Amino acid sequence: PIILGSPLERIHVVDLNLRYIKHFGSGKIKFPADISVHSDRIYILSQSVSSIYCYNKDCTFLKEIELSGGDIPMTLALFMVIDPKGNFLISDGSNQEVRIFSPQGMLKHIIGRGHFNILNGLTLDNSNNIICLNHGTGRDCFQKY
Repeated sequence: PIILGSPLERIHVVDLNLRYIKHFGSGKIKFPADISVHSDRIYILSQSVSSIYCYNKDCTFLKEIELSGGDIPMTLALFMVIDPKGNFLISDGSNQEVRIFSPQGMLKHIIGRGHFNILNGLTLDNSNNIICLNHGTGRDCFQKY
């Protein structure tokens, strides 16, 4: 397991008994929000600087992927999922939508603009359909895209 974030904005790696193994990312990661693993890479989503930090499986920093595109800036990235093609699906809490970015960080699609109230979760099912947890509409519900 990897524990995301701390007041020092670094990532802590612990074992299943929560014993400390190591930490990484000190001085690099700004406002960590979510973490995903894909193809032996660790990706850390920044909540407010529109970037994803990429590390290898040994926790060595590889690159920063700047997210770009769209008519409205993304200012509150909350959840991230990576699809099998390496695209980043990111929930934008400020605009209440899901944005899909290429592996290079270019905006490809926006989903759900105007349809969500509060996005509380984001995942892919076994068929790679996007499932969002939409809260605050009087009922919690999953919306599938």
